[in-house]
Amino acid sequence: MWSTLMLLGALVLGLFAADVLLLGQRVTADVVAVSRDDGSCVVQWGGAETAHVDCADDVRAGDRVQVVAVPWPFRGEAVDLHVTPRVFAAIVLGLAGLGLLGRLVVSPLAHAQRTRRAEAAAPADPQPEAAQQEVTTSDQLPNGPDDLHYGALAAAARRLPVAFAAQKEGAPCSRPATGLCRSRRVTGTRA
Repeated sequence: MWSTLMLLGALVLGLFAADVLLLGQRVTADVVAVSRDDGSCVVQWGGAETAHVDCADDVRAGDRVQVVAVPWPFRGEAVDLHVTPRVFAAIVLGLAGLGLLGRLVVSPLAHAQRTRRAEAAAPADPQPEAAQQEVTTSDQLPNGPDDLHYGALAAAARRLPVAFAAQKEGAPCSRPATGLCRSRRVTGTRA
């Protein structure tokens, strides 16, 4: 579950980053104010648009920097071209890597462990009576619709060529109602 959430988070952040980088508008903005405490600046572009962006240490008020004006639904915001793309790439790649690791490595290992535990907890022969009944009835021909099961049908299919060969030779049929005759195997060459 956690690997699916990681992959979903990577997908959402990746789509957001692609929206910003592909649909955002690159503009040259004027630096209005610089805050050295958190490494951000206030930039202004297009006359009235202002936003807080990350900026380099050597940027001063009055300098011009390249930013991306973010499209809808965050219109009026801006993103710098230096720090933010690297942070988004690291987060998206980290989430995708953890999600793929979980999907490709951890999930199969956990499934194998659950399977081993289930096999160890299960009895060795879950239905000994049914297996014994199958062995005893596998060579008997079906007596009616209630007696149709795989073993009886397989036995009938094995004896079918012998029954037809016996009828051709004129041997008496022990089950005239079904048309299947029991007889000794016919020896000789096959046609």
